[in-house]
Order: sequence, then C-alpha cells, then structure tokens
Amino acid sequence: MRSGGVIDLRVAALRTQHTCIRARSRTKMSASTSSSGKRRAEENGILISDHGVKRQKLQTRAQQVLSVKDVCDLVQYITLGRSHNLRKPSWYSLGGESVSRVNLMILDGLTQSHFYSHFGLFTHLSRKYSSRWTLAPSSGERLTSELFNSEVSNASHKLPVRLWWHPVICRFGLKMTGMRGFLLNEQEMIKHQFPVRGGRDCEGFVCTESDGSVSDSSPLFGLDCEMVCIRALIGRSNECVMLDWMNDVSVCPVIGCRECVTRAGPEVTRVALVDSTGECLLDELVKPHNPILNYCTRFSGITPAILDPVTTRLAEVQTRLLELLPRDAVLVGHSLDSDLRALHIVHPHILDTSLLYRREHGRRFKLKHLAQVVLGRQIQCEVREGHDPCEDARAALHLAQYFISKGPQKMLDDHGSDLWELTVEELEAEFDQEKNTKNSSVLFGDVHFKSCKSAVFVGRSSETIDRLVTQQCRRHTCSSDRQVLSVFRKVAASYSLSLLLFSSFSSVGAQHDHLQQVCERLEQMCVLYVGPLPPDVSEGQVHALLRRCGRLRSVRMLHFTHRVHARVVFDFPEGALMALERQGTLRLDGCTVKVRRPLHDSSLDLDERLSERQSDPINDRIIYVCNLSRKPQRRQTQLQSFVQHGRIQHVWSSAEHAGRCSRHAFIEFERADSTQAALQDPNRKQTLCHALTPPHMSLWTHPLSVTIESTEQHKQECDRQLLERKIRKLDRRVGKVFRTLEKHCLSIVILPGAKIDGAEHPGMCFIQMKPA
Repeated sequence: MRSGGVIDLRVAALRTQHTCIRARSRTKMSASTSSSGKRRAEENGILISDHGVKRQKLQTRAQQVLSVKDVCDLVQYITLGRSHNLRKPSWYSLGGESVSRVNLMILDGLTQSHFYSHFGLFTHLSRKYSSRWTLAPSSGERLTSELFNSEVSNASHKLPVRLWWHPVICRFGLKMTGMRGFLLNEQEMIKHQFPVRGGRDCEGFVCTESDGSVSDSSPLFGLDCEMVCIRALIGRSNECVMLDWMNDVSVCPVIGCRECVTRAGPEVTRVALVDSTGECLLDELVKPHNPILNYCTRFSGITPAILDPVTTRLAEVQTRLLELLPRDAVLVGHSLDSDLRALHIVHPHILDTSLLYRREHGRRFKLKHLAQVVLGRQIQCEVREGHDPCEDARAALHLAQYFISKGPQKMLDDHGSDLWELTVEELEAEFDQEKNTKNSSVLFGDVHFKSCKSAVFVGRSSETIDRLVTQQCRRHTCSSDRQVLSVFRKVAASYSLSLLLFSSFSSVGAQHDHLQQVCERLEQMCVLYVGPLPPDVSEGQVHALLRRCGRLRSVRMLHFTHRVHARVVFDFPEGALMALERQGTLRLDGCTVKVRRPLHDSSLDLDERLSERQSDPINDRIIYVCNLSRKPQRRQTQLQSFVQHGRIQHVWSSAEHAGRCSRHAFIEFERADSTQAALQDPNRKQTLCHALTPPHMSLWTHPLSVTIESTEQHKQECDRQLLERKIRKLDRRVGKVFRTLEKHCLSIVILPGAKIDGAEHPGMCFIQMKPA
C-alpha cells in the first residue's frame, strides 16, 4: 500500500507538472501572438496600447541640409539617370512626372537669411516654388564648376565608357523594358514636330479616339505613306529635286503616304496600314483636291493613269483609319511625323523606328538600310518604280518588334558593328583597360555633351566659368541681370539644360553689409526684453522662467538701465510668441515680470513680418507645441493626444542634449484642417501656436551676433532701401524666367549662401515643376 501510494503521489505530481508546463506554453503562445500582432500593427503605422486603444506611430523628421553634391546628383539623375542607372536621390521625388528640360537659376550672393528676413519681397519665389531646402554655403562659380566637373561613376555598369553616351543607351538605358518604355513622350513629339492636340499648325487635324490606357500588350499598327520632301521643281516636268537626309539635315525622308506635288504643295496619294501580324488592313489611293503639278513617279510610283479613276478623298481615308484603330492602338512608322501631318491626324501613341535606331547628332538611318542590316530584307528595290507602302509599313513594324524584344543592350551587341561601327574587339579591350584603372569615372559635362544633349550658360564672365563652359556647353556672357533675362528668353527653347547666373548681389563688400542687416532682422523675431527684475536675479532664474515657452539661445542681464532687465534670445520665433502670450502670468520672486519686443527703427515692421511668416503656405499643416515633458513616455503620450485632430505626418524638434528630450516640438499634419482643429481645441492641455519656422530651417539666429553702430544709422537706412529694391527686381526676374519655361520643365533656384569672416551663412534650394 505504501509503495502504491508513493507511486500515485508521483503520478499526481507529474500530472500537475505537465499541466503547469502546458499552461506556461499557452501563456507564451498568447504572448507571442500578441507581440507578433503588435509588430504587424507597428509596421502599419499603428501602435496598440495595453488597453486596446489604437495610437499612431509618430514619424520623426531629420532636418536635412543639402550640399552642392546633392544638387548635382539630382541634375545628373534627371538628365542621365535612365541611361546610366544612376541612383535616385532620396531627398526629392518627381512623383512619376516626366521632365522635358532642366533650368538652374543661381542668385549669387543671397542666403537663407536674405529670403526669410525679406520674405514678403520674394513673392515669386515664395508662391511659385513649393519645395524648399537649406543648402550648405557655397558660391555661384563653385556650384557651376562642380556641376559640370562632378563624376558619373562607372561602378554599376558593365559597358565601356564609350557606350555610355551612345544615343540609344542615353535615351533608353540598359534595362529591358516593355513596349511603353519606347513610346515617344509629349515633349519628344513636340521636339520632332509631330502633330499634337492644340499644337502649332494643327488646326483642323482629326484626333484619334485614344483613351490613354496603353499597356505593353497594346496592338501595334504599321502606317506607311512613303514620300520624300520636295524642295524645288526643275525644268523637266517629271523630275524633282530630292535632298538626301543622310547629307542634309534640313530635309528628312518620311514614310506612309504617297505624295505628289500640287499647287498647294505635297499631298497624299496613297496610304497603307498593317496590323501587328503584318496583314494589310488598308491600301488606298487618294485623290488630291488640288491640280497635280508633278507626279514624282520615280519615288511615288503614281502615274496619271493610276490616279485618274480614283474618287477617294483624304476625309474618307481619315474616317477609315479611325474605324480601324482601337482606343489603345500604337502607330509604328519610320519618320512618322510627316505621315501624320500629311494625313492631318493626331495620335498620342507613337513608335518611330528612325528614333529607336538612333544615330549621333540627330542623324537618322534610312528604312531601306535598317531593313537590310537588321531584318536581312531587301525593300524599295531599284528595279521597281516607286515604293510599296505595305512593304515599308511591314518593315517598320518588324523593326520595332525586334527592338522591343531584344532591348537596347542586346540590339547593340547584335548590330553595333553593322549600324554604328562598334567593333567588339575594340570595346572588349577598352573595357578591360577601364577595369584595371582605379578610377573609371567620367565627368558629367563630358557625358552630357557626348550624349548629344545641349546645355547653355548665361551670366557673368569669369576665368573659372570661361574655362569650364567653352567645351561642355554654349556660353552667353552678360554684363547685367537684365541682359541675362533677355538672352535666356531668346534661347530657352533650344537647350535641355540651362544655367543662369544672376550676380547683382555677388559683390563681397555689399554682401557683408547686407548680411548685417538681414541677420539683425531675423534675430528681432526671436528677441524679447524681460523686466523689470529684482536686483539680485540671475541669468539662470530668467532661463528657468521662460524655458517652458521654447529653447533659449542666450540670456544677457542689462544692469545699465534704471532697473534690471534681461535680453533673451530664443532659438525660434515661436518661443518669443509663446512668452508674449503668457504676459501677466510670469512671476519671479513674487514680482510680476513683463516681456516686450525690441523697439527701434528697424523693428517697426516686425508685426508685418511675423504675419507674413504665418501666411507662408509651407507651414499650413504645422503647429508648434511647447511645455512638453522631458520624460520620453510622458512626452510621447502628450504628442499622441494630437492624433485625435488628424493623422500626423512628422514630428521634429531641435537637437537634444545629454539624451534629454526637448520641451518643444513641431507637429506636421497630413491635412491643413487638422491644424486648425488643434489650434481651436478648447480642451487642449499643451500650449501651442501656428508654426512660423519652415520645416527645413534649423537656425534663426546667427551664432555670431551682429551689431550696427548708431552713428551709421542714416547710411544703413539708405542701404536697406537699396537692398529691398534690388530684391524686388531680382524676384521679378525669377518670375519672368519661370513664365518663359515650357511645361514639364524642372526649375531649380539656388541661393548659394556665403562664408564671411569665418562664419557660415547657409543658402537655400527651391524646386518646382512647371505645370502643364
């Protein structure tokens, strides 16, 4: 019995132990499930509290200061990114928009302090440019030099440098892409004189019923209206003067429409359309409206006997084409711009084989040569009078399909030597030599120039710029900002990259005087005078009294007045504004302390300047919150209380010290109405106001104090008026340049900043895409 009882007890103990193990296992599993669910929620931007309350995961913003290299990298990416696989800059996004041109304006001698101290004078910069960044100090000449001399790394390429600027690689890059990647965009169609909706000389043109939903599987249709541009007639009735496109870039061979010369000029006499399988859907003769002066039989194959019985007119052919083409059709042809103009038709989705198989300096291959080399096919034979439009349309279609299926790099591997005289042995030797060199980089200016892309510099002449731009871009030397604007208006449409240097503020002496004024104007927004104070009060006590309003930069006691006062400088103007709102509640040693703005001649317009900052659209969604807890968890809870007004995009504050959290923060909502709801909340516990500081700005007051002697007050007043006139004039010129730009042009404005007397004054970078 004893032994059996012992065994029973052991069994019971084992069962109890097993039950406890299973219970602990279930607890761990539930905790694991809870933690994994919490991790998933955090990944989705939602935090789950212990009580099941959803909270938003607040994202902190790092205040980034751009360098000249960052700006150069952006220009490189936009102009060469697709063809050279350059890394996309993380600090700016184009939002999927295509860029037609890049314009860079450098306002030499201006700084971030100039912009925000005279914010109301920069009406065009503040209203037209929605994106701003702080820029490390530089100069106009240095920025221009670094842009063209910046290196384009070859580390990620498996091609010799000579192929970098091959026209096919420059346009389409190395990666395989679908058919949509080879379509002409609107800017290219305008550049190559394709008819576009609302374009020049396109009045009365018929638009196809395209809905814009083109995919890589959209059907291709070859359009062939073979013709030549006739420039003159000579004495014999059946001969025309044809200028060879290979030798004269003013005349191009075009396909698709048989043309004869009438009193009104060349007109269509035959049209052909084939589908993606090469089957001919349309092969129609067209009767011109005007009497025919020359049939050009040698090229068109049209004779009076062929055309006399024809009754079909151009309008009927247009109707047939619109019936045959689906809404997502892609037209394929060789130099298709002239075909569409002859047909008086506008179609937005184009594949042009003369622009797929590109040559250097804008030259184009003949369709006959491409068909022979790439397809191994003989077309436009000499033994036959005139060309067969169906044959030409089919050849263009097959050339486009071959290019899409192979991709740019494979196509160059197969036909580089046949079409562009790229010898494989020479390229391999060149590539091996580059791999053995330590530095295989090339300069952006050289790549841009050899990529057949045009650049222009307009501005003041200097030894550095003269040496730089003579070889890499066209230069227009100007003696004044007014001349810079005048010259650019004349040449704006001719260059893909333009640099304008406005130098009215570049004088070192004038720049030093201007910086004295603008730094003082900025500091005035952050300065308060506190007092009267008890005689034995210390700077630390004043600091403790006002630190809840915002971070203080300096506190200086003033003992030369009848009673003791203090001059307090906040890091941000919001701190001074919060201290003023607490007027009447500030007490020190039992005495009420007053705070007031500085009052002298240069601060009389301070209220207007603060009002301008409050109306800055870049701050529409941002509030300033002060009197936060220094304890991380408590501070996080206080910030989370603002989620009730709307989703928060970013939270940031000034630099933290010794691991302690800042007592203030800037909160950026996703919507402007959330900002108003937070400001008008009657139950709020924190003190807050509408932000005056833009998100990119980390410093309002300059580390080196700037003082102006009272004996020079009259001279400074004259200089201030001159400075304001110059700023207004320069800002108007920026607005005029922006109006001159074509749509989809990316405009970049640089205030380079300055380094004077060992002090660095940061600049600014403005970016805006010219809207359509």
